Amino acid sequence: MKTNNLIYLTQLLLLSFPALLAGQSQALIFAVGEYRHLEQEPSTAIADAAALGAVLSARFGFYVEVVENPARADIEEKLEEYRLRQERDLSLSRGQLLLYFIGRGAEENGAGCFLPADADLNQLAATALPWHHLLAEIASIECSHILVV
Repeated sequence: MKTNNLIYLTQLLLLSFPALLAGQSQALIFAVGEYRHLEQEPSTAIADAAALGAVLSARFGFYVEVVENPARADIEEKLEEYRLRQERDLSLSRGQLLLYFIGRGAEENGAGCFLPADADLNQLAATALPWHHLLAEIASIECSHILVV
């Protein structure tokens, strides 16, 4: 049920997020289902990401990349890779990019954070990704339309 709601919500968001005809549609999904330093209940994050990616690809023609259980460095490197790719390819920068983060969050010094797979609650400042940091990195990506979920 949770997966169906996730897919339905994403479809609604995409219908209200029109693609540019000259651009390419891409989705970069970060799915954390296993945390190295945190106690956890079984997660459907990886299965949810795969289901969402399949819908985006088959129904909307998106190029989809799913990064499973990424560490903080993996997320930062992948965002930098997309930033450089967008600069080099005009069809990508004229298109749309969906960035989807599936996993847990926390608060550090009053700021919301995304918890990568290597996050440690005792060292959030060093291991979590504050949303203001993520949004600054995302803002540097040249793309006509970027949706962050």
